[in-house]
Amino acid sequence: MNGALILDRLLDGESQAKVRQAAERAGLRQAAPGERPQVVVAGLAPGERNLPSAVAAAAEPGLPVILLSQDALVQPVVLLAGGRLLLVPAHVDVEALAEHLRLVTRPGQPPPRAQVHLRSRRWAATRIGESSLVGTEGSLSGVIAAASLAAVARDVAHIAGVGDPATAAKLLPGVLAKGGAWAAAAVLDPGHGQWTLAWIGATSLLVAAPLRLPAVWRPVAPAAGATGRVLEAQRGDVVLLSGPLPGDPAFADAALGAAAHQGCSVLIGHLVEHGDRLGIPIDALVVEVL
Repeated sequence: MNGALILDRLLDGESQAKVRQAAERAGLRQAAPGERPQVVVAGLAPGERNLPSAVAAAAEPGLPVILLSQDALVQPVVLLAGGRLLLVPAHVDVEALAEHLRLVTRPGQPPPRAQVHLRSRRWAATRIGESSLVGTEGSLSGVIAAASLAAVARDVAHIAGVGDPATAAKLLPGVLAKGGAWAAAAVLDPGHGQWTLAWIGATSLLVAAPLRLPAVWRPVAPAAGATGRVLEAQRGDVVLLSGPLPGDPAFADAALGAAAHQGCSVLIGHLVEHGDRLGIPIDALVVEVL
């Protein structure tokens, strides 16, 4: 097992236990005195805006740092210092924290199909491959695109911040047109109980929900151009955005819906498993209303 330097004195009791559980799941142990760890994990006190001196000293050799912030963040994961410093909310769940630890302790990676899990009290989200998620406690936006992903994701996040689903439905198609042959976006506003969905090209967009009829369905895009739609958000909704999927039974609506009804992480796991079986990379993200 590899070592993680866990600075207990900068973590409350609940966070200490969570970090140790996450480290164990990630195959890490507490670094021994004098041993060079692979990552430093600590807490950031309310109102603190500087890197704690103990963390700065421990991370001086260029080690990655994960800080559990007691203050609200602009999104569930904030990357600073060229990706060396990772800020996550103190209420991050154990599995998400374990995934962050796995990613930062694999130099030169994450691998293309690494899963990233984000969570708030109102939604859970998972992504793999070339996709983007930006979220706060109040809302979440997710984007996939064949090209210009970063620029499209930035514009979608800006539109999501307006907080008006009708306006977002009008503006998103124009933004997605910059994303190449295919692109899709999902904006979840749980406070107002609404999804805004937009798509263009051969992207795969699927909605699965136990409270809807049918329980699994795909919005149908017009033959040309992009379109947007506002949809009521209900607890249990799972929305999948992905690049074009192969015509394999594993990617049929029935198979995807069965996985989706078990939650976003199960659906992503299904995509990864069958993508690996077929030897194809899959770009996808899944958002679930809690």
